[in-house]
Formats: sequence, C-alpha cells, structure tokens
Amino acid sequence: MALPTILVSFKTLMARHRPRLQLSGNNVPAVDILVTCCNEAIEVIQDTLLAALAIDYPQNMYRIIVADDGSSRELEAWVKQLKRPNLHYTSRSIKSGFKAGNLNHAVEYAETLPGGSSEFIAALDADMIVEKRWLRAVVAQIVQDDNLALICPSQHFYNVPINDPLAQSNIISWHGLERLRDFADFSWCTGSGYIMRREALLDIGGFPTTGLTEDVHTSINMMARGWKTAYAAEALQYGLIPDSYYAHLKQFVRWSIGGCQLGLNFGFYLDGNKTGQLTKGQRLMGLFYATGTMVIPVLSTINQICSPIRLALGTPLAFFFDTHELRLLLQLQCAVVISRWLHELSFAVFVGYRAAVQDASFSMWMSPYYTISIIRSFFLPSWLGGTKPGFTPTGSINNTLHERSARNRGPFRQRLHHGLFGCGMWFHLSSITVVSIIMTYRAHAISKQHQHEWDMASITELLRQVAWPAPGWLQGIFANMVPLTYILLPPDVPDRNSLLGAREKEGARYPLEEYKKGRTSLWTVDYPILYTCLVGYSAIVLLWTYTI
Repeated sequence: MALPTILVSFKTLMARHRPRLQLSGNNVPAVDILVTCCNEAIEVIQDTLLAALAIDYPQNMYRIIVADDGSSRELEAWVKQLKRPNLHYTSRSIKSGFKAGNLNHAVEYAETLPGGSSEFIAALDADMIVEKRWLRAVVAQIVQDDNLALICPSQHFYNVPINDPLAQSNIISWHGLERLRDFADFSWCTGSGYIMRREALLDIGGFPTTGLTEDVHTSINMMARGWKTAYAAEALQYGLIPDSYYAHLKQFVRWSIGGCQLGLNFGFYLDGNKTGQLTKGQRLMGLFYATGTMVIPVLSTINQICSPIRLALGTPLAFFFDTHELRLLLQLQCAVVISRWLHELSFAVFVGYRAAVQDASFSMWMSPYYTISIIRSFFLPSWLGGTKPGFTPTGSINNTLHERSARNRGPFRQRLHHGLFGCGMWFHLSSITVVSIIMTYRAHAISKQHQHEWDMASITELLRQVAWPAPGWLQGIFANMVPLTYILLPPDVPDRNSLLGAREKEGARYPLEEYKKGRTSLWTVDYPILYTCLVGYSAIVLLWTYTI
C-alpha cells in the first residue's frame, strides 16, 4: 500500500504536463461515436444524445451510433423521429459479452453505413453529457502521435451529494491515480469520453469480452501490442453517480472483480508470455494494482474480524516497560500520525481535504464487500455459494427507496432493514457494537482499578489499553459509521431536472455550474471531521510527552 502512495505523491513533483489542445477548422478526421445503453431511463439517454449532436464538430465528419442492449422501441422511435443524418440506432439479437459485446457490435455496424467505418472511434456512457469542445479536444491529442492508440479524459458528475459521503465521485482516481498512471505510461481507458484509433482496436481483436472491465482490458491489450495510451485531465463530460447505496456497491464491486480478472488474465504481470510488449515499468504498475485489488481488501477484512478478538483477549495497544520507553513510543506514534496527515494535506491541494482523508475510510468499510465478492467469484464452488461474475448496467438498477429524494424517500424502517440485511450493513453495526463494548469495559476497569484518580499510573494504563494516539480501533469505528450514517441520515439531492440548465435551441442541456464541482458543508460531523480530531489529539499527546 505504501509504495503506490509514495508514487502518487511523487507525481505531484514530476508528473507529465499534457497541455490542453483544441482542433481548429473543418479539416478534421472522421469519428464514429458509440453510445452504449441498456435499460437506462430514456430521458437520460436523450440528454446524452442531444449533447453529442450539439458538439462543435462538422456534422458530416462524425456519426453517433446508439447501441441499445435494452432493445427499447421507445428509444428507437425517438432516434428515428429526430431524422438526423449522423444519428443511427442499432440493437443486437444475441446479447453476449456484456458491454464489450455491445461495443463490438456497434463497431461492426459502423462498417455497414455509407462510407464505411471511420478512422477514429469514440464512446460515451448512456448518462454522460459532453461539453461542446469535447471531440475537438480529444482528437487534437490523439492526432499528435501516430502511435497513440487511445486517450481518455476524466469523468465528472453532477448529482453528487454535499460532502460526497460515499466517496462516489472518485476524485482520488481522476486527480491522483490516473495522473500517476499517465506519468508511468500505463494510462487506462475508463469507459466514457475516450477516443481510439480503429486500427489499434482491430490490432487487438476488438473489445475483450472475457471480463467485467472491458475498458481497462482494452487499453492494457493495446499497450501489450506496443501502442501508447494517455489520460487527459480535462473536464469534458458530466455523468451520474449511482443514486442508491445498493447500486453504489454493485458498481464498485464490479470494478473490483474486473481488476482481479485482469490480474489473473495477465498472470499478475509477472509472466512475460502473457504481458506482450509491456515495459518493466508498466508491468510493475500492473502488479501493484492487481495485488492491491485482490489482496488488500481481504487483509483489511481479516483485520476487522480479528481486531475485536485481540481486544477482548486483553492485548494492549502498545508495549513498554518504563516512562522513557513510553515517551519514545508516543513521540514516534504521534510523528507517524501527523506526518501521514501532512501528506494527506499536501494531496488535498489536488483533490480537496475531504477526498484526501476519506480514501482510507472508504477502503476500510468497502473491504468486506470486496472480500465476499472475491471469495464467491474465484474460490467457492457454486454449491457453496460461488457465483459467476456478471455485469449489470448501473443506470438500469431500480431505486425503489429513493434514498436521496426528500420528497419520495422510503420509510425509515424499510430503509434500515434494506441497509442492514439487503446491503450487509449488519457487519458494520456488529463491528462498531462489539469494539465499543470492549473498549468501554476496558476504560471502566482502569477507572475502577485506580479508584477514579487520574495520576501518572492511571494515565499510563489508559494510554496502553485504550487511548493510544489515533488508535486503529477508533478509526475503524469512524470508518464503519460511514454507511450507517448514510442510511440513517441520507443526503438530499435535487431531482435530475433541477440539476440541468434550460434547453438550447437544438435541445441540448447541460449541468448547472454549481453542480459541476463538488459541494461541501462544514456543518457535518463525518469521518473527515472525526479523523481530524484524532490528529489534533495526537498533537496534544505529543506536546504532553515533553512534560513527563
């Protein structure tokens, strides 16, 4: 875990500066834009298509192909009703290969259109509204280098709740990890807004259909064939994050399983026979992320299960024999806590303070979901609950409880039951309850033993057993409170129409400026605030050590 973190920090000093470019004039290459959809709300798809039709690009030089795996007659009729010469609808009869199969079908369909297929292929998710300058920006980047197979811009979202309690906007990735991968020449295709050379796609045999993350798999296959990939840190598209806890879990677990599949497919990037022309640096990056995706969640979950057992058995938080050792260990521990916080503070310059400190808690409370899915997908036989990884488009998942709608939100009892038993929050509640009882008992026993007198001996014992600076047990409680707080006090998000501006002449509408960027509020007691209090406590303890 430490090495990727160091590399993320290192990129802030030495990251490649990729200038923003804009193609000018009408002498531009032809592009086929593939919009994949599967049972998403039709008004969402319509806004995506209308924005794509309104881009600043010669109409005769780009075509939009709606590849509908939902076979919606309403959508097909709407597309035909527009009568736009560069807008086409297609739906396949045999829906195999998940989203990759749909993309491959759209590529083949483009070959049947007048003029044949275009030199470049772009793709958009069904909910992604692009800026008018989108295509000119990404085309300008890819034509600079004949060996550049693909470039993908960052993704932004306009329905993010205030303070983003579930860290769904993934800012850490867009402003940190993706830049790091670009610096290491290991950029990923992240599924929407990208543009690629058709030649490169054909060179790898089309979009791979063997896993859940066809986008990342495609880019790695291209690099393994000697092509380059790149990342454009530019806000060119705005989409929708999942609007329910269940849909959030499905999306992130799918990405996790897809990452594990990639690691296994490429032999964790250790087998040269499977990695093709990937460089040593690219293979090292692949190894970091493959092992991190498959191993770290399991270790985190095991720690959360074993930690209450250790605490119940009376294991102290620290071992020392005298005041000198106590002082030294406290100073070292406080230095570690404060140094880590300063690192997060420096990273906050790029991603914001909340996102910088939320990352650790996100990994902790999501790890049980990742672990269960990894075990069921790769280790358990079907008769023991093993499952075959599947793909469910996030936008097609029904949200019957309307958690984020102040007007239509489901009853509290129903939401609580769904969260605890339908979404597995019982694990978080159990962890908080058990650890809280154990540590309360410890503190009470120390107080009773020392007859409620707070002398040096009692303070020393309290530090040893309960109050060691930034204790892991307390950070675990704070992290596991995140999903429970969400279900008890869900955020309010306006309906989608309220987040979008008025329609322009051609029908396109775009997210309002206030919703394009993350919204924050100081009047919230959540993990970032509680974690900051722990850092403050560590600073106080550090000062206290110089008095003993």
